Amino acid sequence: MLATGSRGASPAHVTAGQQSVPWSLTAIKETRETMRKFLFIFAFFFVVLPIRATDLYIAQSATGGSTGADCGDALPYTFFNNSANWPSPIGPGTTVHLCGTFTAAAGTSNYLVTHGSGSSSSPITILFENGAVIQAPYWSGAVISVSNSYITVNGGTNGTIQATANGTKLANQQDGAIGVNLVNASNVMVENLTIANLYVRTCTPPVSTCTDENGSNTLGITAAGGSNLQFENNTVHDLHWSLGYGTVSGATINIQIGPGNNVYNTDHGVFVANTHVGSTLTGIYVYGNHIHDFQNWDDAADDHHHDAFHTWSIGAGTVSSQFYVYNNLIDGQWGQNDNAGIYWASSTEEAGGNVGQITNCYTFNNILNRTGGSNASGAIADYSTFGCVIVNNTIYTDSIAVQFQPSGGATLYNNIGISQNRSFSAGDGGKIAASDYNDLYTTGGLVFIAPGGVCCVAGLADWISATGFDTHTITRNPNLMANYVPSSGSPVTAAGKNLSNICSGQSSPGLGALCFDAAGNPRSSTGNWDMGANSVGNGAGPSPPTNVTVTVQ
Repeated sequence: MLATGSRGASPAHVTAGQQSVPWSLTAIKETRETMRKFLFIFAFFFVVLPIRATDLYIAQSATGGSTGADCGDALPYTFFNNSANWPSPIGPGTTVHLCGTFTAAAGTSNYLVTHGSGSSSSPITILFENGAVIQAPYWSGAVISVSNSYITVNGGTNGTIQATANGTKLANQQDGAIGVNLVNASNVMVENLTIANLYVRTCTPPVSTCTDENGSNTLGITAAGGSNLQFENNTVHDLHWSLGYGTVSGATINIQIGPGNNVYNTDHGVFVANTHVGSTLTGIYVYGNHIHDFQNWDDAADDHHHDAFHTWSIGAGTVSSQFYVYNNLIDGQWGQNDNAGIYWASSTEEAGGNVGQITNCYTFNNILNRTGGSNASGAIADYSTFGCVIVNNTIYTDSIAVQFQPSGGATLYNNIGISQNRSFSAGDGGKIAASDYNDLYTTGGLVFIAPGGVCCVAGLADWISATGFDTHTITRNPNLMANYVPSSGSPVTAAGKNLSNICSGQSSPGLGALCFDAAGNPRSSTGNWDMGANSVGNGAGPSPPTNVTVTVQ
């Protein structure tokens, strides 16, 4: 109990002559409550705010008060490149907004360079504001260079990286541009970005007049080393190499190129290179992309062999495994120098004797529709080590080719091949492990090259007799609609092999996507499947997963 006359005493205990105390016990309680609230708010600001994401705005030059608070008060882009500003104020959870047009001098490289990493829960984001553009007449290296982890590069609504005057008929013919370059960076996402016109190549037939041999070292979004990378919903056009990954050393996991990328006017749409001696690459997913139109990279010297997708594992001891290419639309004008739509290579042809390995590779639900040009190695060329699983693809061009396989062989089921020439080619030592339930329809007569290079077997009956394959295969017009879905009464409906045993319970992205068609319709878990990439959408779907625990929060 407080002593009489002390500061905390009630007015009832204050004797005459003592100084009056200006607050009551109620007032003391209110003051304590006020102080408690103040301390709580004080602690909130000093404990919570440092872990909240910070927004910084940059432009080519400083604007307004140059505080970085918004586009009207933007910091100059040099602020981003100054390593002293990493990790504060640019650190985990920071979003760096790019405002307006950034115009660099011709030949600039490393225009924006990261100097620190985000975290798994708080990545650093580079976000293009609406209408933001980074441009130069031509580039001599990377525009955005990322050598750190937990970074997101987001093009926002219409963010663009471009060259404005580089190409066959333009002011400059320079090599070396890279839109976004990742070097030993892990846990990085590049999304919603347009990379355009880094080299605008033109070729007007005849190809003999196309003498421009420049631009072969222009790249869109690429990575050298690093794991857990994804490129999705990007538009990349008019350059040589569009989207790709290359090993550096050691082990790499989880590289996703897709979904939603739109790639065109390119020589190579997607590429994955495993060339470092002894390196391993596990879990590669190329899916849900639209890759088209390669003709503008034709050239008189035949230096550019176009591939919508090309992977090679050719260094001594290299292994690429668990590799999935699916749900891609590959169409348009392929050109006269085209090599293949989908090209797997771990062959002596590619390696010069140093054969690497591609194992556990899958090609399914792809639509390949060449509207012009020619292809040297087939619509799908499987030159892998042990043979890929090639199933439920729809092909409007010549052949599936399998070659240069030291053992094993490709597995071919449920493919629709609509061609004017050859259907299956297994020459030069190629092998087929299994083939059946395909529709091989041609207007020019079926021509097969049997395993071991025996040329040529004409007609399905002779092919069956020579190989024992394709006893359930048909040669009828599949009657597909414009969306590649079988029309009513199509002979490919419910005429394919049920492959639920290899996809049910598998993950997606990955082999689990095979239990659905390219449009996402579930395939039957029990009955015959439709052939081709798209089904009629009436399947019962795969069996639901078992032993799943659901927690309601």
